[in-house]
Parts: sequence; C-alpha cells; structure tokens
Amino acid sequence: MRQLMLALHSPCTYVASAEHGCDRPLIQRCAGRMICTARRSISRDGQTFPTFTAASRGLLSSSAPVTTADGRMPFGHILKESSPGFITLTLSRPEVHNAFCDRSIASLVDTLSELEKRTDLRALFLRGEGTSFCAGADLGWMRRAANYTKEESHADALVLSGMLHRLASLPFATIALVHGNAFGGGVGLIAACDMAVGVRNAKLALSEARLGLIPATISPYVLRRIGGAQARRFFLTAERFEATQAEQIGLLNKVVDDVETMEAWALKIEKALRECAPSAVRAGKELISTVEGKPITPDLLDETAHLLALQRTSEEGREGVSAFLEKRPPFWASKE
Repeated sequence: MRQLMLALHSPCTYVASAEHGCDRPLIQRCAGRMICTARRSISRDGQTFPTFTAASRGLLSSSAPVTTADGRMPFGHILKESSPGFITLTLSRPEVHNAFCDRSIASLVDTLSELEKRTDLRALFLRGEGTSFCAGADLGWMRRAANYTKEESHADALVLSGMLHRLASLPFATIALVHGNAFGGGVGLIAACDMAVGVRNAKLALSEARLGLIPATISPYVLRRIGGAQARRFFLTAERFEATQAEQIGLLNKVVDDVETMEAWALKIEKALRECAPSAVRAGKELISTVEGKPITPDLLDETAHLLALQRTSEEGREGVSAFLEKRPPFWASKE
C-alpha cells in the first residue's frame, strides 16, 4: 500500500493511504499510538505556519502533482490550463456536491503548494463540477471526525486551515466562480480567493452552528471579506442567503444571471489581467497584506514608498511606463 506522510504542526505524523477514498480515515493510529516526527514549518510575512505538502518514504514523488491524461489530480479535483498562464481548478466530486473530506483537502494542499512555485502563472479560477460549488464537509468525514480525540481533531482541522492559507497566499490572482450551493467550507474557499462571481440562484450558508460547530478555520478569510457585523449574523444564525445578499455584504464581487454570463465575466477578468504586468499583480497582493488593517505611521509610509520604488525600478515597471509614454502595448500584454 502506498502511503503519504503528512508532517503537521504538532510533533506527530499522521498516515494516509493514497488508495482510499473519503470513506476511510486520513488520520490513523499506528499500532495504537502516534508516530513522532520533526516539526516542519514555513515563514511568511514574519509569521510561522505549518507545512502540509505530502512527502513519501521514497514511494511517491512530491515534486509535482500526479495527473492523468485528462489532467485529473490524485483525488477530488481537476487542474487544467485553459490558456497560457491561466489555470482552472475544478472541484470534481459532483456526487457529493464537491464536499470536502480529509483526503481531498490533502490533495488540494499538494496541488496549491506546487502552483505556488510556478512563476508563469497569472491567475487561478476555482469552480465546482456538477450542480454545486462546494457543499462543505463530506458526511462520511464528519461521521468519523465526531469520534476523533481532541489531538486528532486538532490535527485534522489544521490540514484544512493550511489548505485555505495556501489558497489565500497564492502570489497570483485567484477567482471563485460560484454556482449552486456553497455551504460552510465552500464559503471559506470563496472568501480565500481574491475575487468571486456568483450565479443569481446560488445559495450560501455558514451552516456550522446548526451542527453544533463553529466556522473556525474559515473565519479569518470570511471576516476579512464581510466584516464582524455581518459575521455575527451569519455565524450565529447559520441562515441561508442568496447571491444578491452575498454581493451586498462583500462575499461576492459580482452577481450574474446564469452560468453562461459567468463564463463571459471570467473571460473579461482574464483579459483585464492580461493587460496588467504579472509582477505588479503579485506585488499588489503583497502590498494589500502589508497595508491592510495597519495604522498609518511613519514606518508604514516608508514601507509603501520602498515598495513603490522597487516596482518602479523593476523591468516591468520601467517597461510599463515606457510603453505608456510611447503609446504602445507593453510586452506582457501581447502574450495570449
């Protein structure tokens, strides 16, 4: 049996079979105990986060996601490059409305970790296959998780937390294309993206409280999008809301009438991104992380001036200004 070793924030290793589906546990006890391993972490923006990329004991390469001929990933999603620099990640468990389970989350972690390394990417579109975007947690996973110990539950939740952090931290633009239902963790995926469009008949909910739970791992991203006042309503009541209300509270940037119009909107965003310097998009995301929520102090003023100077003197910064003054397209705009 092929096995993946997931090194988590806690000093324990949890074993996952590469062959099982969501009906079998990702986190297992080994001979009645946990196997200890060294702590692994990464640093970003002065903070330390656990790493979640799957490694092997020489049995499975972690250098790149494994794909089949049609681009299908090991479990639960499909990755396709629709045009140079633009990737579409499709959640592909339509039989369960693209619900999460421990294995599908671990597979997403691997994929996002590899995408993060690619310097040629300009955007990722995230969508769901079938009638829903993402219905939250898989029932089988929820059933097993109800019997986890506190330690096991913490490790399990940490993998989901890490996946969302990977998505939110990708250095290029991320766009959620939402149709059908988006519940619980599905709302977290939307909030972790840079922008989102939803079909008018989409239904959304932060439904955890109905199950006796809380939307803890998704809360940093949801709060950043909708703010505390709206979170107090929807975290506490777990009520469903429609796409138009999601737009009003800031979860969606745009509501469209149907899937065909959503596709047109996605193409419009792709065209707009093609006109922007890739390094400026990446630096713009870093700028938001640097400035958002910070008090305006002399140090912050100095930092923003420093960041502008870096971009202004970069290759693309110089090219963009020259192209504008010379009334010609910059070199990146011609790359279709």
